[in-house]
Amino acid sequence: ILQRPPRQPVKTTPPDDIALTLEIPFTLPHSMRMRGTVRHVVIFCLGIQSIAAQHESCPAANTITNELPSEELDGRLLQLEWVGITGQVAFALSENGLLYRTANYGQSWSNETLLGKLRGVEAAVSDFNGRRHRGIAQVVHFPGRPNEVFLIGYGGLHWVTFDKGVSYVQPCGHELPMNTCIQSPGDKPVTSLGLPPYVKIHPEIKSLVLAMLTRDECFKPPPHECANDLFYSPDFGMSWTNLTANSKGEIVSFVDFDWATSTEKGDPDNHILATVYRTREKLDARQYGQWDKFVDFVRSKDLFASTDNEAELKCGNAIKSVQGTLFVAATRDCNRDETTYTSRNVQLHVSHDHGKTFSPVCFPVGLEDRGYSILDVSHETAWVCVDHDEEDFLDAAQPVGNVYTSDKDMELFGLSQRRTYKPQFAVDFDRVKGLPATFISNQISESALDDPMLLTGKATFESFMQSRITFSEGASWQFLKAPTHNARGDPYRCQGECHLHLHGPSSWYRWGDGDTSWFPSLYSHANAPGIVLGVGNVGAFLAADAASLSTFLSRDGGQTWEEVRSSPHIYEFGDHGGIILMAEHASSASTDAIYFSRDEGRCWEGPIQLRHPMRIDNIRVEPNSNSHVFVAHGTVLDYRGNAVTQLVTVDLKSLLSADQYTDCNETHYETWSPTTEHCLLGSNFTMRRRRRDARCFMGMDHEHTIEADLHHPTCRCTFEQDVRCEYGFERNRQGTACELQQQEHFNLTCATSLNDRHWRSTGDALVANDQCTHAQAVLKSAPSHGSSHHTSSLVLMFRIFGIFILVVTLLLVLAWFAATQLPEYLPDGLRDNLQDSTEKMSAAFCTFKSWVEERLSGDSLQYERARQQFQPLADAGEEHDHTDPNPL
Repeated sequence: ILQRPPRQPVKTTPPDDIALTLEIPFTLPHSMRMRGTVRHVVIFCLGIQSIAAQHESCPAANTITNELPSEELDGRLLQLEWVGITGQVAFALSENGLLYRTANYGQSWSNETLLGKLRGVEAAVSDFNGRRHRGIAQVVHFPGRPNEVFLIGYGGLHWVTFDKGVSYVQPCGHELPMNTCIQSPGDKPVTSLGLPPYVKIHPEIKSLVLAMLTRDECFKPPPHECANDLFYSPDFGMSWTNLTANSKGEIVSFVDFDWATSTEKGDPDNHILATVYRTREKLDARQYGQWDKFVDFVRSKDLFASTDNEAELKCGNAIKSVQGTLFVAATRDCNRDETTYTSRNVQLHVSHDHGKTFSPVCFPVGLEDRGYSILDVSHETAWVCVDHDEEDFLDAAQPVGNVYTSDKDMELFGLSQRRTYKPQFAVDFDRVKGLPATFISNQISESALDDPMLLTGKATFESFMQSRITFSEGASWQFLKAPTHNARGDPYRCQGECHLHLHGPSSWYRWGDGDTSWFPSLYSHANAPGIVLGVGNVGAFLAADAASLSTFLSRDGGQTWEEVRSSPHIYEFGDHGGIILMAEHASSASTDAIYFSRDEGRCWEGPIQLRHPMRIDNIRVEPNSNSHVFVAHGTVLDYRGNAVTQLVTVDLKSLLSADQYTDCNETHYETWSPTTEHCLLGSNFTMRRRRRDARCFMGMDHEHTIEADLHHPTCRCTFEQDVRCEYGFERNRQGTACELQQQEHFNLTCATSLNDRHWRSTGDALVANDQCTHAQAVLKSAPSHGSSHHTSSLVLMFRIFGIFILVVTLLLVLAWFAATQLPEYLPDGLRDNLQDSTEKMSAAFCTFKSWVEERLSGDSLQYERARQQFQPLADAGEEHDHTDPNPL
């Protein structure tokens, strides 16, 4: 996310989904799905007999009461990281800095901090923010090197393991004789006052590490010489180079940093990207809590030892390198001289050569930008959510942003969706993993602006939230189709609209607000293609209370849905989607029962009986969702009534009988497609997937494969699924054509870029990577409201208008000069003629300007002010007037 930075120069440590990191956020990576009040962990190795029957073919119900081994932790679970490739080894980190490790799928756990394996850990102490912090602060693990783990400790002490925790390289000063050790970045071996360093391991080159450290002086009053230093290690922390000192005064403090990765775009070696303060004067004038015009982007290939190899983008504040593409947000007011001026708005820039050159990113809505969220980058297309700086108070109060999709150069973006829900640093926008072109988002309804309950303070914007889905890379959006019956078999009875709405990433990231204020997010996995789980409700809007929520499942990528449980549940996939584990979520109630399904939610077996009721926060599995060993965590009460954390393990094979736990063979698979037409992105999309009724186990080594149709590889183009609107255009209400955006909010500053591009005359084009045929039959959008709004005409008008202005300006200057400077030399008749010519040219200029404005807008595109920024991209033919914010 590129949002307004936090107070500088302090760089918050984990997680990577906060301001200034410009992550591809909130797709809920596995390492983050456990964020919550995680005080109890249960590991389930499924092997369970049948329990509940929703279908005639379901196994008979059977409660499993096997004793489950448990391990008590000393506080909330902050991290749970699997290492290696089998899921056998995992690390658990508690809020009190204690590190636990299992090497047998959670059958038993060892406290690494108490066994003497982490030497010097008792000295790992830091005092900041009025609190003493001890032990381990973060577990840093990069999946590309599955056996290596970097343990960041407090007090400047750090440990490294290269063998999944069998042994550790100890911090210097605590190492064994004749052994190597891990140095502490910084001038002193122990920094007892500051934050632990912010560490990034190189994703491609073995053993390269960057660490940014806040100086101790920042925590001493007054904060003299307060700055951030960036350190480079070529050997996984055994030695460090201070890049601030290495720059020989060219850099006085670092703000943000990243590696320049080479993914498919050349080899940058160990190039480093950073945003920095270049002088002491700029550092002293820094603007805390704001975008800062005194920060610049720099790039180096020699650890900043020289300046001749650095590329610079002035006022570049925040950076992110994604799949070889670099995004940088820079302040718009970079050239203003006032040292006290507070920066508010930013401009996004993109680079395809690791920061050597940049191009400004153009969004068609002509409002200032306050921040960006890079939602997704794939197939030469970027998705960006923009937080615009609206002028109207009510518009600005909405927690929303506009979602845009790019051209192949990622420089010109077309509008995909307005009013996407975006509270703080989360965006309710997520890809359905494992399938192309499919995304689900939450959107504030257009009706919110007109509802008296909102205007009188009796409802919030969140009361008007609705879920939308696209199967066409955002070219068109539609409501989620509601199931006809609930989990009890009763038909839904809706008054008015009857759509399905699901909680997104923003709900999951509210976990710090208490057990009842956060809900499980929409969830899918690439190794469980087509299966989507979520918590929500059927009605007009998304509900925000647990009593109104249920749990829903789709097995066709969001095309259809079914309610599987009648309250909020937490869920996880295993065995490539062949197993789903589910339990009542902490937001709903405590539970002593966990259920599982072996047929994609048709039958729920169990319950697995827990020893004590638990408020379950989450269920986890190793990152690839291949295993049958799960982890559920929550809170249980001890005999004194205090909440404690536990780890509990269940092995599925040990619980299922031999005839229940069978391996799949070729007869258990089918050719499957998420759509009846088998078409996604214009291609005939089919996969080899296990049949729903097979209930066999695919095993760790199974891979889902996409099957090509050699006879019918492509599909015929349709406007709805294969055509997107280009820069400056958006779909009309009926979804039948791409129309020019309304003039007042149209961005004319990108006219130069438009002049340099080839554009279709209708403002539409095929979706990126779409392979459909007969495109000429659908790329013919009708003129908007009878006007001839053509992009080629738009470009031509820009050119003619520019030439006309130059010529008229030159003539007016000459006439003014002749009329004012040489009056005594001009005959009366000539002076009168010049005056008449000047007036005629001015009138002609105004007439031409009015004609251009009319061509750009048209009377039919003059919407009322309150609607201009919030016109919906609705289903074809939809007209809505929501007045009741309460879900049904």
